[in-house]
Amino acid sequence: TGAFTGVTTFNVTGAAAAVTLKAGDTTAVSVSNSSTTALTTVDGGLTQTVTAGAAVTASNSIGAVKVTSASGAVTVSDGTTQTISAAGAVVSSGATGAVAVTNTSKTASTDVDDGTTVSVTANTTGTITVGAATAPTGAVTIANSIAGSKTAATNTTGSTISVTGGTTITVTN
Repeated sequence: TGAFTGVTTFNVTGAAAAVTLKAGDTTAVSVSNSSTTALTTVDGGLTQTVTAGAAVTASNSIGAVKVTSASGAVTVSDGTTQTISAAGAVVSSGATGAVAVTNTSKTASTDVDDGTTVSVTANTTGTITVGAATAPTGAVTIANSIAGSKTAATNTTGSTISVTGGTTITVTN
């Protein structure tokens, strides 16, 4: 815990435990947390770049947000653009610009509200929902594929995909 006045860039690297960081509007935040179990939380900042081994919560950025998580849920709210790469449930909201989500989890859901253009690339049987609370204002593109063959023993079915809003909607499932 500490107070940093006038900091324009704040980097946290090599952390292997929970990280909680609150930054001012003029601070660019970069966090790299190698823990595969601990939550990384970033609140505020001019921009946010987070790479983590586990769950991430990023909120209140006034600029671009980029989150990469090897496992665990990712929740991002606010920011101009959001670029999310995850292997767990994704919840995205509050973006004023483009939202791009890549989710490699086989079963986790992806939920996106707000944004202009929205792109979701997934490989899941989980739900994909865009615009449930607040619809995007631009094009929506969803590409979802299920790897593996369908047999009686491994009855693999596609996701439930729901889109509200958007100017052009393209879904490949």
